[in-house]
Amino acid sequence: MKLPIFDRLESRLIGTVGLGLLVFSTIAGLFTYTYAYRHQLELAASLQRQLVRAVQVQAEVAAFAANAQIAQGVLSGLVANPVVLAARIESTTGFSVDLGYQEKANLGTGSVYPLLSPVDRVEPIGTLTVIQNDDRVQGNAVQTAVFQTALLLLQFLIAVLILAAVLRVMLIRPITRLATTMAAIEPGSSVRLEIDDKHATDEIGLLSGSANSLLAASEAAITALRHQNGLLSSLLKNIPVGVFMVEAPSGKPLMANEAALKLLGRGIQPDATQENLAEVYQAHKIGSRSPYPSAELPIVLGMHGVTSHVDDMVVERPDGSAALLEVFGSPVKDEQGQVWASIVSFIDITERKRMEEQVRQLAFHDTLTQLPNRRLFSDRLRQTMAASKRSAQYGALMFLDLDDFKPLNDRHGHGVGDMLLIEAADRLKSCVREMDTVARFGGDEFVVMISELDVDRAESAAQAAIIADKIRHALSEPYRLTIRHQGVADTEIEHRCTASIGVALFIDHEASPDEILKWADAAMYQAKEAGRNSIRFYGSTA
Repeated sequence: MKLPIFDRLESRLIGTVGLGLLVFSTIAGLFTYTYAYRHQLELAASLQRQLVRAVQVQAEVAAFAANAQIAQGVLSGLVANPVVLAARIESTTGFSVDLGYQEKANLGTGSVYPLLSPVDRVEPIGTLTVIQNDDRVQGNAVQTAVFQTALLLLQFLIAVLILAAVLRVMLIRPITRLATTMAAIEPGSSVRLEIDDKHATDEIGLLSGSANSLLAASEAAITALRHQNGLLSSLLKNIPVGVFMVEAPSGKPLMANEAALKLLGRGIQPDATQENLAEVYQAHKIGSRSPYPSAELPIVLGMHGVTSHVDDMVVERPDGSAALLEVFGSPVKDEQGQVWASIVSFIDITERKRMEEQVRQLAFHDTLTQLPNRRLFSDRLRQTMAASKRSAQYGALMFLDLDDFKPLNDRHGHGVGDMLLIEAADRLKSCVREMDTVARFGGDEFVVMISELDVDRAESAAQAAIIADKIRHALSEPYRLTIRHQGVADTEIEHRCTASIGVALFIDHEASPDEILKWADAAMYQAKEAGRNSIRFYGSTA
């Protein structure tokens, strides 16, 4: 694992520490230089004072005796020292001797020391003036200061190098090995970091232990996730429910299980978009050929964060077949509550709807003639009565009973009788409007309901009479029925069968549905008693 040199922790640590030490050493060097320089000047002054004390007695004798030879010897000893440029002995009596470079030294600016009488050591008898060699003294001071400062900087440099080496060995290398080892460990692996004995109790050991704990937790989490994924994958693979998920808001397919591919056909491609899917799968509602509204599609609602359920979606597969689907849609959100996907589950309910329709047919229709039964007829009668209240128009209920039906059953069996009932039902439907209702109550009893006649009762009765007579004539026509025999030729018979019809007019809710049925039934029995093949109105004397 190689990092750029300026990105390495080692480089940054050394750079930071080195810069700090450089600043510190620079400041320390300035102080060292100043101190050494001043110290050297003080040493030169101290040396001058020591020299003067060493010759001061002889200088006092020379001044007291005005002896030039002694004075010359004293001055020679002083000037022999490199830090003394010139010297001078001068007495109060006018005696004066000097030695040095007169062209370079101004004796009036040197250090002046008093000379006392050697007799009483009290009376001043003159002075000793010493001119210091400032260039030499300052040169020595600078040289010493520079040397000491350079030595200090060298020490700091060596300290930086030693610190860098120590950091590299004790910190950088262990961390690098730790990072390299962790990078090589596969997610969920059981491999752990080895902790050296020398790092068992220090921060490197603590970091390695924490990393091992993290690896163990990661292994456990990944193992659990793999188990969950395996369980989910197995579940999605084996359940008979189609599951399909798309990315939001792009609509790109993310997942489709085997059941989804079987139910929808294999038109789902990984690189498909919402527009592609709309082209591949044409969807519409039951009973409509118009495209299913996009805003109502569960997969689209899910992308907008809405949970939905529909059971009226017909999807045309790529092979041309169609399926009626019940679809549940739901959004998929992240931890912040943002929708990132939409998922739908669906099943083919074509067969279920067919069976439900069969059950509904059995519950509300006569199994032989497929006409509405008593339950459905009662519901339609209540609806017609409510409509009559709004429109103020009359309706008519006709109760019919077939004449001479029982002899046919007794002679040829119920199979032939059933054929006649089916034919009679077809004739009844042909005599009324589609909005009217023809029902079978059982046996050879039929009921016909005519709605929206007229607001006038007499006119409504006249219209109902015309329809009833049309029905009577239609039912009285001969019935040609084919009797099928196993192993022998089929035979055809002709049977005449009339009908007795009772009619009851109604409007609004002047009577209950049961009362209206009783009125028509009573009128039908009047028609029977009148010789059959006739029509009677309830409440009429004719």
